[in-house]
Amino acid sequence: MPFKGLQDRVAIVTGAASGIGLATAQRLAQEGAKVALVDVDADRVEQAAGELGHGAIALAGDVSSEEDVARYFGEVTERFGRVASLHNNAGIGGMPVPLAETEMADFDRLVRINQRGVFLNLRQMVRVALEQGGGATIVNTASGTAFHGVPGLAAYAGTKAAILSFTRNAAVEYAKDGIRVNAVVPGPVGTPLFEAFPEEFQSGAETFNPQGRRGTPGEIAAVVAFLLSDESTYITGAAYAVDGGEGA
Repeated sequence: MPFKGLQDRVAIVTGAASGIGLATAQRLAQEGAKVALVDVDADRVEQAAGELGHGAIALAGDVSSEEDVARYFGEVTERFGRVASLHNNAGIGGMPVPLAETEMADFDRLVRINQRGVFLNLRQMVRVALEQGGGATIVNTASGTAFHGVPGLAAYAGTKAAILSFTRNAAVEYAKDGIRVNAVVPGPVGTPLFEAFPEEFQSGAETFNPQGRRGTPGEIAAVVAFLLSDESTYITGAAYAVDGGEGA
């Protein structure tokens, strides 16, 4: 049975050319939503939207650019009249590096995409929702690394912890405006980001996981769709672990 309230809902998904973002776009389209796929990779996101069908549109944009974010939100609003949901998902990783050896250029890039990018899209969705008279659902993508230490991922984990703080604060601040803000907290998931890690890192993550495996993007997308839908109207400010029990 489809989730309640997603039929014809207009949703933006960032980082939608692959991985969790693409899986979410696919799931929302299956639920009947009108999906705008956003990604910095113009060719891949165009292809993804074309394969998705269901009236999906592709928009190239840098989530860390204030101008780009305003532009693609404006394009979606102009096309569909109203934006009701956002999966604020775009993010980057990188090779595990001990904290003492982390280059500031790498740290700054992580903060720019994972932290600034999420904040800009969250802010724009709230602004648009308020202009539309309130009401919106937002899901931010965090990470289990925000809760437990992983050698080599200090910079990455710090940006993901910030996302949880954005989520809680926005949820409380705008609850009375009908704006719900939640987060998904994936464990190891078979995405290009995770699969770029060294093989020993991937296998170690699977061994540590209680289910002994990596999750699939579709398993994360299912929770995102639930949180964006009207099945979750009394849930806001929450962080949903989708990690095979890793954070238990």
